[in-house]
Amino acid sequence: MAATKSRYLGVQPFKTSDQDLFFGRNEDIENLHDFILLEKLVVLFGKSGYGKSSLLNAGIMPRLLDERQPPAFRFRPIEVRFTDYDEKHSIPPQETLKRLLGVLPADPAADFLNGLGLDDTLWVQFKRRQTAADGQFVLLFDQFEEFFSYPSDQQEAFRRQLAELLYTDIPRALRGQLDALDEDARRYLARPMQVKAVFAIRSDRMSQLDSMKDVLPAILHKRYELRPLTTAQARDAIVQPAGIAGAAFNSPPFEYTEGGLKAILQALTSKTAAGRDGDTAGIEAFQLQILCEYLESRVREGLVPDLDDNGLPDISEAELPEMDTLYENYYYRKLGELPVAEREKAQRVLEDALLAEDAATGEGRRKSVDRLDLLGMGLSESLLDALEKTYLIRRELNTVGGYNYELSHDTLLAPVLKAKKKRVAEEEAQKRAAELAAEEARIAREKAEADRRRKRALLTSLVAALLVLAAVVATIFAFNKSLEAEREAENARKAVALADEKTRQAAESDSLAQVKTADATAAEEAARLQKEIAELKSREAQTATDQALLRKKEAELAALQAVLALFPQIRRDILLLDYSAAFSKVKNAASLNTNALKDSLAFESMEVAWFHHHSGHDDLAREPYNLAADLLGKNSLKGRLDFEKLDAARAQFLKARYFGEMVALQGGSFKMRDEYEATVADFQLSKYETTVWQYNLFCVANGRSITQRISKDGKTLEDEKYQPSWGWIGNHPVVYVSWYDAAEYANWLSVQMGKQPAYVISTEQDSLNETSLDDFNWTITPVPKANGFRLPTELEWEFAARGGIQRDVFEYSGSDSLDLVAWYDDNSDSHTQPVGVKKINGAGIFDMSGNAWEWCYDWHGVLPAENAFGARKGSFRVVRGGSWNVDPEDCRVARRHRNNPDTRDIHIGFRLVFVP
Repeated sequence: MAATKSRYLGVQPFKTSDQDLFFGRNEDIENLHDFILLEKLVVLFGKSGYGKSSLLNAGIMPRLLDERQPPAFRFRPIEVRFTDYDEKHSIPPQETLKRLLGVLPADPAADFLNGLGLDDTLWVQFKRRQTAADGQFVLLFDQFEEFFSYPSDQQEAFRRQLAELLYTDIPRALRGQLDALDEDARRYLARPMQVKAVFAIRSDRMSQLDSMKDVLPAILHKRYELRPLTTAQARDAIVQPAGIAGAAFNSPPFEYTEGGLKAILQALTSKTAAGRDGDTAGIEAFQLQILCEYLESRVREGLVPDLDDNGLPDISEAELPEMDTLYENYYYRKLGELPVAEREKAQRVLEDALLAEDAATGEGRRKSVDRLDLLGMGLSESLLDALEKTYLIRRELNTVGGYNYELSHDTLLAPVLKAKKKRVAEEEAQKRAAELAAEEARIAREKAEADRRRKRALLTSLVAALLVLAAVVATIFAFNKSLEAEREAENARKAVALADEKTRQAAESDSLAQVKTADATAAEEAARLQKEIAELKSREAQTATDQALLRKKEAELAALQAVLALFPQIRRDILLLDYSAAFSKVKNAASLNTNALKDSLAFESMEVAWFHHHSGHDDLAREPYNLAADLLGKNSLKGRLDFEKLDAARAQFLKARYFGEMVALQGGSFKMRDEYEATVADFQLSKYETTVWQYNLFCVANGRSITQRISKDGKTLEDEKYQPSWGWIGNHPVVYVSWYDAAEYANWLSVQMGKQPAYVISTEQDSLNETSLDDFNWTITPVPKANGFRLPTELEWEFAARGGIQRDVFEYSGSDSLDLVAWYDDNSDSHTQPVGVKKINGAGIFDMSGNAWEWCYDWHGVLPAENAFGARKGSFRVVRGGSWNVDPEDCRVARRHRNNPDTRDIHIGFRLVFVP
């Protein structure tokens, strides 16, 4: 059976079964245990993240249940968790406790209580069961702050019943009936019942306990404070789990260098929490667990070197991540473990349904939500299970027999709330873009209307001006004609007497007066026009602010729209393997300074840098990496090409995209091809078929384009170019790969992941290859006990296709309905499709029916095979699973097919196996 246990639990609280991993709190366990033995009521308080739940689960409960303790020291613990009050689902607190008590058998000797007319109180319920654990109980109220979300009348009833249970030997309602009871009943009542209570609560909620002091006065002074870990305690909690030997863990034992340990302790030291000695800072237990869980994952992946050659990996200072984003990266890393298609839905549930934000303080708090309500939001059972396996959420049995889910620990509240705000900001950016577009349309309409008004005013002014001009022209024309007439009459006027001359002069004066009158009228009209023009300009000035705002919004909208328009182009370029074009667009988008989308641009730039770095071209990687650092505000990391420290969550995403994801399968027996029993050992199989993205990285790293294939001499490239008619698309399964190509890729990937290659590849002729049709005929020899990647055996392939140990009984891999799980000739649109789109099978693996045939290691021979690696020799290698261009018959799990090992066909790809 594959080991799945981690040495560090991250945000998952320790359970009683984890007591062998719970180090550093020995003194607290002893002191709190003694305190509980001495007192009826104890309050355990401390800041969120200090480990109150873990102390109760892995420290106190095992001590209470320890059969080596004297009988007087042995108590039956009863865990009580109130959930955030929900009017629809919550029951009164005392009813919760009664239901938890209901699992204990009632004592028949207490049946006399039935006829005494007593209320069904906590005292009555416990008295009925006082023979359990010899009547000695400890009620452990974890996260008691949730109690104060219940209505005040329910709080009051619970307080009084609890006080009666803890401090009353015989309730007042029963004392008056003692004389009427027989001797056995009175003897039963006289037997002592020892019930104690421990309330675990956050320090910042302590003041709420004051409401209970009227009936539980001890709650004010029977208190035990859980402080942060001291340096010595933290050392134990860090070092001791790493050194435990045994096969139960999914990582080998490892150790910390002294420099590495000091760096970890320094990084974890809280500057605000006082230590036990009062002058040194303390360390939060859950921050320690998250950091150590991350470091263990690096050990598990083989990324930590053995510095002192003693056979144990050594955690040094170089292994530490960026501490300021530790929680956030942990959250995104765990999200990254979910299927890609489910991540957005999971994120919305975590950030919206399971997180409540305090409107006054802006702080987050956990919400407990019923399973049925979550399913009603569109979640699937499989997604809930997947979320629980990441320990982002935990499941609690509720009082109605179902389950409630909540965030696994308060430590997650800050990163989840931050992620929510980031997501909402991006959604707001989209909304603002739409609003800007609407505002632009409104202002454009108003501008158009203003333009129409201005044009009408200008037209009116123009007409008036033309009329004035016409009048002036007419006046001047008349004046000129008058002068002409006067010149013609000049000779006649000279002969006229003096009286006629005076008459002429009077007429001339009158004409001049008329001209002046016309000039005055024109001036008056011009003044009127100037006034109207001034008024028009005033109205235009009133719209200047709107126009300036419009221009600003137009600029913002144009920048946002330009960046939004570039995103699908960038992603399409990456999808089509054109990283240079993608980065050119990223730079163009970044130059527009759209703050709301900087983080998203950083991701695209980081992917370009990742591809160039891992294909061996750091010269091309440095510029996009530095741009990503700029966009993320991490200029201190520029030039380092440290993707984990730049953004650990995104680095994990890119690692999965370009190096693949593996699914661990527990070995077992199954019926091969529905004909005979076969057995396989534990192994890991690629979750998806090897993609074009992954194979292209291998090609570029080896100095060739994806359209080229290596020649049979192992050194040169073939002249033939391989490209499907639909082109190379990153998230599609790679095709046109021979069995030899797949083996080469497996060895290359092993080296990239720091593992020993699984094959020795030689261009010498293979004596076990019985066909003359194989132009390559290379000798591929497995390396015994190598821990690298390799092609699956036919046994491993079929075992996984049938759901692994889950034993799917379907005709196809994951379903009897082929359309649900496979791309084949009826639905593929005549080409491959993106991996991981169809329904997953029972083992958690995609596309084992359809999309692309998959090479297996085996020679095609008679079954059962000679050994686990198939026939010893043969002419063809096995392919399984069917493809995009075959009928349903070829997609059956039991279907076998074969091909020459050197075949490069448009419908054959592969996936890999890894055996730790």
